[in-house]
Amino acid sequence: FKNGKVNYEAAMKQADMLLPDEIKEPAKEAITACRKDADAHKDICDSAFFMTKCIYNHNPSVFYF
Repeated sequence: FKNGKVNYEAAMKQADMLLPDEIKEPAKEAITACRKDADAHKDICDSAFFMTKCIYNHNPSVFYF
């Protein structure tokens, strides 16, 4: 998060740097698919919660928390 919003570029870079190769692309697809869920909320905590929930629901096999 940066300035109260999800920093998608940073999330994608972190996925590239930190995730194992076998889940890297599916995780990035989930981040992209869930962008609107986070943007729909003004409260940063709500944004984080709903984006995390969406990523899990999008593809539970790539969910790491």
